Amino acid sequence: MPLISTIARSLLDRPGGRALLSQLATARVRLRGNGTRVFYDGCWLQESDGTYVADWRPNTGRNLTALLNQARRHWLTFYEPAEGDIVLDVGAGVGIEAVLLSRAVGTTGRVIALEAHPRTYTCLCKTCEYNGLKNVTPINIALADREHTVFITDEAQHIGNAISVTAGTVPVRGRTLDNLCGELRIDRITLLRMNIEGAERLAIDGMKRMIDRTTYAAIACHDFKADRTGDDFFRTKRLVVDFLTAHGFRIVRMGFDEVWARDHVYAYNPSLASNPLERI
Repeated sequence: MPLISTIARSLLDRPGGRALLSQLATARVRLRGNGTRVFYDGCWLQESDGTYVADWRPNTGRNLTALLNQARRHWLTFYEPAEGDIVLDVGAGVGIEAVLLSRAVGTTGRVIALEAHPRTYTCLCKTCEYNGLKNVTPINIALADREHTVFITDEAQHIGNAISVTAGTVPVRGRTLDNLCGELRIDRITLLRMNIEGAERLAIDGMKRMIDRTTYAAIACHDFKADRTGDDFFRTKRLVVDFLTAHGFRIVRMGFDEVWARDHVYAYNPSLASNPLERI
């Protein structure tokens, strides 16, 4: 039986019970040989070797080192940002990738971390705060094809929440990347990292100016989710590939084995840089 049952967690995850829940959650991860510390400060945080990641719940089933290594493999193997780079982290979630990107771009670089779900955005801000990510700017918006209100689902697991253009659970401001970059005075993007659960089909229609000023793109497409659910909203790989190649990008095959990673699209703009894998 788990050390912390779902019922016990729901009973303790409230004022007066969180101190005990912090102790139980920390004990659970340490029984697994994990040196992680779990505590509450507006949302739940896990700390391991000086790195912090926030979440809605005291998620004791994950190993922060393993999560960071997985994120590095899938998002920074193709192109690892360098000092001074400008990175757009679209679908930043609770900030796991933002931690890696912030460290990579250094004090002269900049990371714009966009997260649509308000509660997940709160966790993203807390991750940035505890890690001291001063070069990361979190923004609570959804990238879209035009400036309008969209909606996002409200699942228990933040990673699966998806945008809808019709009435839904949580209303979110939808913005185009072109307009956002104009407002932020960003005239170039070194790396565009995007993982937004099918809404990439909307986002690409709002970045027709800035895509030509982008050097590298790493975009998670979700055909596997369309296969699983029967909802073709998630079938986006061909759309993304066609969009990038129409703007002169060259696609790079990475060959990841995970079902969800096979649909990732990696590409570079040869007018701005060469294939980054040629340097490895």
